[in-house]
Amino acid sequence: MTVAGEPNLIVGEQDSELTGRLERELDAFNEAATGAAPHGDVSVKVTDADGRLVGGLTAWVWGGGSAVSSCSGCGRTAVRAAGVRS
Repeated sequence: MTVAGEPNLIVGEQDSELTGRLERELDAFNEAATGAAPHGDVSVKVTDADGRLVGGLTAWVWGGGSAVSSCSGCGRTAVRAAGVRS
C-alpha cells in the first residue's frame, strides 16, 4: 500500500541502476568529506600455460585503503601455476 507523502519500501532483485546511483553518491560524499581520491576496482587473474583460470581476486581501493571482495584458487594450484614446486 502506498500512502501519499510517505516513503515507499521496495524489495526486489539486483538493481544495477540503484547500485550505480548509491555508489556515485557515496563516493561523492566521501571524497568531499575526506579529500581522498582516486578510487576504483582492481582484479588479479592467474592462468596456466593453456590459458585456463587457476585463481584470482577482485578488490576495491579507496583513500589509501583496500579490501578483497572475492578470492579463489589462492592455494596450492596457484602456487604451482607460478612455477613453485614443493
